[in-house]
Amino acid sequence: MTEISFPDSVTYLGNHCFAVAKIKVFNIGKNVNYIGICIIGADDVLEKIIVDKNNPYFAHDGLYNLYSKNFTVLYQVNAIQEHYVTLQTVKYLKTQSITDIPIKSVTITQDCYFETYAISYCGQLVNITFYGKVLSQTSAVGGLSSLSLIRYYSSNPVYKAVLDEVPISNIVVYCCNNFNTNFSTIVPIKSFECVNPMLQSCKVNPIRAPFNVSVFIAMLLN
Repeated sequence: MTEISFPDSVTYLGNHCFAVAKIKVFNIGKNVNYIGICIIGADDVLEKIIVDKNNPYFAHDGLYNLYSKNFTVLYQVNAIQEHYVTLQTVKYLKTQSITDIPIKSVTITQDCYFETYAISYCGQLVNITFYGKVLSQTSAVGGLSSLSLIRYYSSNPVYKAVLDEVPISNIVVYCCNNFNTNFSTIVPIKSFECVNPMLQSCKVNPIRAPFNVSVFIAMLLN
C-alpha cells in the first residue's frame, strides 16, 4: 500500500495504529480530533503526512511532517529527511515523534519539552543539536546506537535521565562556555559561545516549504 486516506467519519487515530505499515503517503481528514503517539512511526518509506487544510486540530508543514494546528507540538517526522530541523514554533515533542527512521541529524531550535523517547531507535542518527533548554526530566533520547555528537547551546542543567540506551562512552558533547555541569551523565567539552545570532535571525514559515533548506542545514552542521 502506497497511500491511505480515511472517510470524514474518522475522528480518532490511536497509538501506533499504522506503525511499521510501509505507507508512503498518509492522509488525515478534516474531522480527526485525536491523534495518539507514533501513529505511523517506524515507517522507513513514509514520504508525506498530509492534513486536510480544514482540520482545526492538526496540520503539516512544508516538508509534510505532522504537528498540532498551531505548530507548537511535533507528532511525527516523515522518513525522507536526512536532517530534521524543528520549526521555531515547536515547544513540545511527543513520544516517538522521531523514531526508527533513517535520519542522520536532528536540530532543536529552541527550548523544548520531550516526552519519553521522543527521539528514539534511529540507527543512523549521529548528531543532535539543542539551541535551547532540554526541559524534560526523563528519557527524552533513547536507543540511538550510532549517536556520537551532541551540541548544547543552553547553560541550563540537563537531568541525568535525559539519555537512555545510548553509547555514552562514544559520545562527544560540546556545550556553551557558561555550562558548568554534566550533560546527562557525560562530561562535556566547553568550546563555543552560548548565543548563535545566525540561528536567532532565521525565520521558517511552517505553512510553506522552508526557504533554502539545504543551505540552512549546512550552516547548522558546520
